[in-house]
Amino acid sequence: MKDPFYDEKVQLERMIKIRERFNKDEAINAYYKEIIDKDKIKLQKLTDQRSEPFYDDQKIDDALFGLWAGIYRGFILYLNKKDNLSFTFESTDDELLDISISAKSALNVEYFFGDDDEEDRPLNKFKGLGFALNNAGNKLIYKYDMGNFKDAIAVKILLSRIIYDIFTYAELDNPASLMYF
Repeated sequence: MKDPFYDEKVQLERMIKIRERFNKDEAINAYYKEIIDKDKIKLQKLTDQRSEPFYDDQKIDDALFGLWAGIYRGFILYLNKKDNLSFTFESTDDELLDISISAKSALNVEYFFGDDDEEDRPLNKFKGLGFALNNAGNKLIYKYDMGNFKDAIAVKILLSRIIYDIFTYAELDNPASLMYF
């Protein structure tokens, strides 16, 4: 099992060894001893800290493979029940997957027709990830090619970028849920 603190532990161990070499000079002995002691305490805390295993329950993978295999026509991934924040995944005839979010959920407007010049606005953030506004102005749509579909990593990365870069994780009040159609 991978230790999430491994890099930090190795760095602290290296710094302790380096500082112990310099600790031989009496003039700076007290200074380095204090730093070494602090680093040893940090290292001990990291060593004592237990990491919780992360289990990916594969629900999104299963749903995407179901779309690819033709078992489902689509599904909705609900991220926030309170504000009805959700993504609709719908397969099209030409091996494309439309991933869409309503303008109401994404931009807090029913329809959007204007141009968004400010860099930090949600529309520009969605555009930066590859989403485009539909002709009706009520949905942002991402076209994903399912032709050579092998795994769901790219879609999961896209979703995680949306959750952490555009919406704050704190805005999402409950665990995500899926509904097939």
